[in-house]
Amino acid sequence: MKKLIMVCLLLVSSLYAKKADHMKWRSILFNDTFYIQNVKNADLRYPMTSLNMNPEFKGEVLNKNERLSLIIYVSGEAGTSEIVREKRAIIFDKKLKKFLGDFPYQYSGKFKKKMPQPMWVIRHDLISIKDKQTGLDKTILLK
Repeated sequence: MKKLIMVCLLLVSSLYAKKADHMKWRSILFNDTFYIQNVKNADLRYPMTSLNMNPEFKGEVLNKNERLSLIIYVSGEAGTSEIVREKRAIIFDKKLKKFLGDFPYQYSGKFKKKMPQPMWVIRHDLISIKDKQTGLDKTILLK
């Protein structure tokens, strides 16, 4: 019984920690541009990419390690015969308190053929992103 209670407490605290982390960021409209902005520090903001619509941030933040967070948002939809929804990730370095860029993260839709997805590699010393859709081949070295 004690083990069950401990497991429940751990699950609740884990969910609360994830929820609290989601609250650190919000999207704002500033000078006709949408930004991701830190809730506690308004100077920490980064422009969001827009693809045929206003970008949407729904609170999705992935903590990849103790240093890096990926702030995920929908940049928009495009296409004629097949509509493609693009999710992008803004990389935030928590150690340096700095943004490292905004990159394609995922494509979704009702595809007739499987659509190639961006390939992300995150290690303690680098981030590598390759995307066949855009021709992106980016490596960010972490100091």
